[in-house]
Formats: sequence, structure tokens, C-alpha cells
Amino acid sequence: MSATSASWYSGPAGAKFMWADMPGLNSDRADLDLLDVTVGTYKDASPAVGAGQLGNQALLGATSFNIPMWNARGNSAPTAAAFALGHEPGGVYLPLTDTEYLNNSYVAPMRLEFKVQRPDHMSDAAWAKFVAGGYGSFQFNILVGGAVVPLAVPAGQSADKYFSSRISANNPDAIYLSVNLAITDAPYTGVKPILADSKTDLYTVNPTYLASNPDPFPGRGATEQRGFFVFGDGQKNAEFSSPDAVYVTVANAAVDAKPSAVVKKLKGNTNELTITVKQTRIDGSESSVTATYTINNNAAGTYTVGDYKVYVDTKGNTQVRSISIV
Repeated sequence: MSATSASWYSGPAGAKFMWADMPGLNSDRADLDLLDVTVGTYKDASPAVGAGQLGNQALLGATSFNIPMWNARGNSAPTAAAFALGHEPGGVYLPLTDTEYLNNSYVAPMRLEFKVQRPDHMSDAAWAKFVAGGYGSFQFNILVGGAVVPLAVPAGQSADKYFSSRISANNPDAIYLSVNLAITDAPYTGVKPILADSKTDLYTVNPTYLASNPDPFPGRGATEQRGFFVFGDGQKNAEFSSPDAVYVTVANAAVDAKPSAVVKKLKGNTNELTITVKQTRIDGSESSVTATYTINNNAAGTYTVGDYKVYVDTKGNTQVRSISIV
């Protein structure tokens, strides 16, 4: 399954599996021929992330998944009976009595990628600011037993090693946000960020062939140092499972603001000016801030309303000639 193609997205996320050199961990099973991954593997987990976990953040995407290990490579479709047996003898999945399985700690390094579509309420300018990170950094977290665990880069290391983003040339209204995870088939004991040599191209050549022939594709299979957030999936069961959710957020900032004003006649030459600014936030929620001033007839001026400066030009006793945020 390739996260570089949006066509694989049946839900909010997709993944590119990798090989990585991690001491004490075996990533040789991080190969799609050995993992039961389909377009439906990465499921929407947004209902699991509640307001209590989000705080003042907007949820951009959340996913959960479970990936069993195949017993062996194969080109034929397994039977329903073999699927029903699961990890049992004769089943499609790796037996829990397998010697290699028992003697190894398997890990699945992956670049987990979320597709974030531009909301309908976001203007061109707001979307450009969002994509550029102008509303704040994108934050990745995992949800484990209801507890939020931020995926934080260690001090002194580059975030670019752990996170990445891209925009497709074919769809400028979507941004793809990625985090590198390394999920171990083991109990959960917290998250450990590590740097490791890794590769996304799992190309290999038969060693016997290479003994007497040059590598036909010497540029393939190159390694690159990447950062990974390593954590156990809860139990050793020949499957790679996510926590309750892996999700990405950003500060739920206002992306649009529309001012309005009402003028009420008071005694003499004074009026009451009430200004309201209606805000739309990243998640589509709306809120308003209001301020009231006493003004003279035909007054024009700039007024503070929450975080906004609003220019209002009035006419006569109750008319608003013009209004704008400055």
C-alpha cells in the first residue's frame, strides 16, 4: 500500500511501510507480501478523540488499524476456511508457535500519512496560511486507554526526521501530513523516539545472483536516516495494532471573521454602537465577540472588538454607512 497515491485512501489515512535498522527489533516482516493490508485497513477513529482530548485543538484526522502477519508469501487467494483458522495451524496468519516468531521482536516501521482536505468554509488566503503552518504547527498524538500521548521530537533533533508534509500537484486542495511510527508486536511501555537507518524501497536481489553479477538496479534500496516513534501495540500476537487512535491536530484558530454593527439612538447627540464579529474556526465551528461603545452622531472610527480592530462609519442616528476589519 503506497501512501504516495491518494487513490489508496478509503479512509483518513494510508501508510508506506519501511525497513529500519533498530537494535533488538526485526523489521523483516515490514513487507506487504507478509502483511494483510488492504485499502480498508486504516479506519476512521475520529469518534474516539473527544473534546477532552482535543482542548483548543482542531482534529484534522484520526485512524486506527490492525495488521495481521501472513504465514507465508503466496500468489493464490486464501480460502475462507484458512481465514477462519487465523493463526491456528492451517490458517493464513503466522502461527503463534512459529520458532522464528517466538525468537524475534517484530517491528513495523511505517510512514503514516493523513489526507487533510480543504474545508468548504476556508478561503484561498486562509488555506494558503493553513498549508504554510501559519495557524501553528501540526501536532501528532496517540490515544492509549483514553490518555493522550504527544509524539514529541527530542531536544536537539530535527522535526523533519520524524514528520513530513506534501501537496499533490493534482489536488491543491489537500495536504498530506505524515509521521514515522515503528510499532512493535509487544506490550505497550510508552513511546521512545529513535533515529535509525531506513529505506522505503524494500528491493533486494538474490545473494547468489550478486555473487557473480553486478546489481542491475544499484540506485534502489538506498538507506536514509529517519526518526521513528517506537511503541508496543499491547501484546505479542503476530499482529501490528494501533492504539485507540493515532491522530493529528492544529490550533483551532479563526480562519474567517465577518463584522456587523447596530446603532441605537440615545438622548441628545449620542448613540450606542454595538459591534459583533462572527468568527469561523478551522473545524467549522462559529463564535462571536461583541463590544459596545457610546458615540456621537455621524461618528466614524476604529474600535476594538476582542482581538479585532473594526472601522465603522455611521450616518445620522442609527445608520451604518460602512464597516470593515482593519
